[in-house]
Amino acid sequence: MLFALGAGAQRPVHFRTEKPGLYGKHWMAITGKPLSAEAGAIIFGQGGNAVDAACAMLAAGCTMWDVLSWGGETQALIYNPHTKK
Repeated sequence: MLFALGAGAQRPVHFRTEKPGLYGKHWMAITGKPLSAEAGAIIFGQGGNAVDAACAMLAAGCTMWDVLSWGGETQALIYNPHTKK
C-alpha cells in the first residue's frame, strides 16, 4: 500500500498496475533498465553477492545512452538470513 504525503490528512492511495508481483527465493535483480538487471543476474549466477550485483547494475546502467553518468541514488536491500536482519 502506498501513502500520499501532503499538507492535508494522510489517506492510503491505491494504484492499479499491470505489472506482476515479484518473488525471489535466492536473489532478485531489479532496475529500470533490463540490461542492468541482466548484469546483476549474471553476477548472482556466477556466485556474487548483493553488493557485487548492485555495483554491476549501476555500472551497466550508467553506460546506456539515456543515462551516461555514474552516481545518482543507488539503493540496495540486503538481507542476512543468519541474523534475520
